[in-house]
Amino acid sequence: MKINAYSDEELKMFETIINKKLNYAKTELGTTLKSLSNTNNNISANTMVAMGNKLMVEEQENLNLLAIRLKKFIVHLQAALERIKHKTYGVCRKTGRLISKERLLLVPHATLSVEAKSKRKQT
Repeated sequence: MKINAYSDEELKMFETIINKKLNYAKTELGTTLKSLSNTNNNISANTMVAMGNKLMVEEQENLNLLAIRLKKFIVHLQAALERIKHKTYGVCRKTGRLISKERLLLVPHATLSVEAKSKRKQT
């Protein structure tokens, strides 16, 4: 008999992993946003001249990109928690088969199996 869903025990394990990653991502986002808001406030006029505006702009752009990636990651993790709640977690959205535990341990917010993702890249 083929298993088409993870057990409650397995889902609880994944939920714990996702919550840890979610808490970490939220903390990192807070730190990044704080750094972004302090970038201009903490730099004196002399420092700006020494660093040049270009470096300041690059630093702000990097912080913005990091914040965007963290926000996206948080959304994906929250969606994974919803799938756990509805017991649809770990089911590939293309094939309908279970995504391997190994993949979910590495990418707990995955919605595609390795096979489905590989086929998607080929097309």
